[in-house]
Amino acid sequence: MNYNQNLLLIKDHFPNTDFISEEDFSLFDNEQFAKKVFNYLCESVDNINNKLQLNIHFGFRFNRTFNATAYHKEDVNIIIVNHGLINQIEPIIENSLKTFLKEGFTVSSGFPIDKNVLMELFVYLISSYLFYHELGHIIQFNFSKEEGIATFNEEYSSSEYKEKNHM
Repeated sequence: MNYNQNLLLIKDHFPNTDFISEEDFSLFDNEQFAKKVFNYLCESVDNINNKLQLNIHFGFRFNRTFNATAYHKEDVNIIIVNHGLINQIEPIIENSLKTFLKEGFTVSSGFPIDKNVLMELFVYLISSYLFYHELGHIIQFNFSKEEGIATFNEEYSSSEYKEKNHM
């Protein structure tokens, strides 16, 4: 199923949510970065759906907060990623790479380090973490005995993230 078909299915469950279609990726601060994350998420969804038949769909929501959310509704599993999360991750990676490349060990190691290769690695690792983190919630929901819609996200009333609230 392609991304736009995913969005149609998701919109059936969340009709008042503002999703970002592939044609609207210019809404991201860095469209190229968003497409890289998008490609990794598509691969991950296809891979897990083929292996576990969990009927997972994902979409990017136009929302500036740093968040992603997993939902289980009837026989559908949905991961919604806020575009604010994607917009905020890229500068964090950029700053981390700049710091890493200036570190004494990195400079004195003499190893040739390609910033683009490191960026690709970070995009892969972060996209993988994002997907598998939300997949963990979907698996929890699928083994839950509760009926109806199940959701879990990291939006807290306080601005401080507390791991114990997440567990």
